[in-house]
Amino acid sequence: MDIKGIVTGAAIAAVFGVGGYLAAANLNADDMDTGAPSEQIIALNDTQRDEVRSLVRETLIDNPEILEEVSVALEQKRSEAENDRRKGMISERKDLIFSSAADHVAGNPEGDVTIVEFFDYNCPYCQRALGDIQELIESDPNVKVVFKEFPVLSEESYDAALVGIAMEKQNLYMPFHDKLLMHQGRANKATALQIAQDLGADMAKLEADMADPAAIETLRGTHSLADDLGINGTPAYVIGDEVLVGLAPLTELKKQIANVRENGCQVC
Repeated sequence: MDIKGIVTGAAIAAVFGVGGYLAAANLNADDMDTGAPSEQIIALNDTQRDEVRSLVRETLIDNPEILEEVSVALEQKRSEAENDRRKGMISERKDLIFSSAADHVAGNPEGDVTIVEFFDYNCPYCQRALGDIQELIESDPNVKVVFKEFPVLSEESYDAALVGIAMEKQNLYMPFHDKLLMHQGRANKATALQIAQDLGADMAKLEADMADPAAIETLRGTHSLADDLGINGTPAYVIGDEVLVGLAPLTELKKQIANVRENGCQVC
């Protein structure tokens, strides 16, 4: 039996668990079934176990880069699995993602590529992303942008998001959205209502629409959708069957748009 030949696998399993070993070996969990080839399942006696422990220690001390390589391989495997899971979820919930009647649509409603942005009015990165989204809308006549109110930072963000949802019913969403994201200071209910009033909103209707259970349900639905997509921060984007979490440079957004146009999108 080639003890040294299984030392690396034993070391990986000891440090990272079976998942780490499978990732490094590029095996699936099914490979560990009793029907797997005998060389993948090795029973060791006590003497051999002691020898393996000694060789594991020696191997890791002499080659510590093994752990780094395994860590990278494991992270890549997990990332690929998460991307596959997200793509499946996008396909399953595509109508809610790309075509919800509760969301505001900017740009070309019939555009050939749709960008869905999850944002929070108090997110500084969302504020920085505003200019990029505006430029995309102005420069690309065939892009559709869907805005999803996704307040995650505070109760103030939640109140501001309710105002945004209510402003959609008065056809004043986009100017409200831009002004609140450009506001210097915290976005909260008072600030949002003041901007709404400055834009000429019917304040009585606005308050009624904010209290409508449908508005609250819209926010709950967006949070549930974000959970399904593995989105836990802002900004986040869905473009085609890809999810981008975090501030994406304009060049990256354009790259994703071009990729969808070139390769198509089966779900959107």
